[in-house]
Amino acid sequence: MKTSTIRFSNGILCYILRVNFVSPVLVFGFNRPISLKQILARIPMGSGRIVWISLDGPTSAMNPDNTDEVRRVAEAFKAQWDGQVKLIVREKNLGLQRNCLTSMAEFFESHEAGIVFDDDIVPTNAFFEYMDFMLEKHEGDKRVFAINGWTPFLPKERIKRAHFTRYFVSWGWATWADRFLKIDFELKSFEPNAWWKSGTTKHLRKNLGFRVFWRRRFQLITSGPENRSWDWEFLSEMWRMNGLCISPRERLVTNVGYDEVASHPNSGSFRQKAEAREPIEMDFLDIEKEYDMKLDLKYERLMWDLGRQRALSSLRYRFGIIKHYILRLLHSFSF
Repeated sequence: MKTSTIRFSNGILCYILRVNFVSPVLVFGFNRPISLKQILARIPMGSGRIVWISLDGPTSAMNPDNTDEVRRVAEAFKAQWDGQVKLIVREKNLGLQRNCLTSMAEFFESHEAGIVFDDDIVPTNAFFEYMDFMLEKHEGDKRVFAINGWTPFLPKERIKRAHFTRYFVSWGWATWADRFLKIDFELKSFEPNAWWKSGTTKHLRKNLGFRVFWRRRFQLITSGPENRSWDWEFLSEMWRMNGLCISPRERLVTNVGYDEVASHPNSGSFRQKAEAREPIEMDFLDIEKEYDMKLDLKYERLMWDLGRQRALSSLRYRFGIIKHYILRLLHSFSF
């Protein structure tokens, strides 16, 4: 049994919560032996935590030395924690989407909840306590589809508490098996002209730019297998079912995936590349009681900017909103 002492933002010790659940972890490895070793070293294994490591097969463009070293790192970790580690090694390359979905399906069929990492997402020491706590605390709240470990907010934004958001971020995250198994990654229920009219997005944003941006992306991933991902499908399905995620008040992971082995080296913005702080204050487990639309609109603006891979100035963003409402007075939209 694990004991977590939780301090709220006013500095008063409110209560001590005993957390019984120790989350299993699924880590994807591919071609980053150094960051994979960092991630594995951060996982607290002393409470009998189960770890799955899934290694996709190499591609012809990969450095074979990286492939061999990744396997050695995973095998050494498995030998160190014998009985707590399951190692999946693909001899052939399945590709990002297929390997992720295959491994996650097996993982969540075996465990009632768990944490998922790619090998370019390095956690802070506080990350696992946060995930264990939030998974146990919100297990019964079926509105919550996932726990995010990353947020676009930086410390300078002074977000006071963890909070509910309509956005899913796959950079170090966690969920429950019953939520994961609800997701139709084939998007058979996707309706291009209606998805934004109901559920989450109806209440989140009626802004034209938001709708056009996400409609194009969802249409892209439904246009053919070659354009499939898995995280956008998760987001679309969560929105269809009016779901929520929980976001930390500041990031608890660092994305190191903008190096020379990345698909798009150095393409990330400062906000995407910014490192997570360590240590985190004791009140990082405190969470807002209700969904805050005003706060989520700030979150939305940052996510929209990041998704388009270019920053929008505050003036330009506000002009888009003003333009939208002027157009609404002139005619009704039909997509």
